[in-house]
Amino acid sequence: MVFAALVLGVAGEAARAATRRVGVVVDGAPAEHVREAITRVLGHHGYEVVAPDLGAGSDDAIVGAAKQAHLEAVLVGEVRDAGKHLKVGIYGASGDLIGEASWAEAGPRKLAAVVERAHRQLASPAGCGRASPPASS
Repeated sequence: MVFAALVLGVAGEAARAATRRVGVVVDGAPAEHVREAITRVLGHHGYEVVAPDLGAGSDDAIVGAAKQAHLEAVLVGEVRDAGKHLKVGIYGASGDLIGEASWAEAGPRKLAAVVERAHRQLASPAGCGRASPPASS
């Protein structure tokens, strides 16, 4: 998945040996299926997923949440159009945007399924070790 590959690219070798933590915030209605899919994908890659409080969602809030919770990255997503569209931004612990991706599908369950399918295609062992982020869809 695009975000798994991006998050894996951010983590250094030393961080990979330790417990890796990623913040995931997905807003919108209905977001629960997509949030669960993202959590499964990141968990599959050994990440502990937490739900940081970003407040206003500013860069400072992302940096503060990353520092407080010892996060390697923060994924911020928004589900739109009654669960038909998802847009995510992946931010490093410094608050810099390191990648974006978006998907569209017929409904929230199908959207979650396409997010997981993208994981199988993009988060292969060769794809996860990339130093640079893959192209977003």
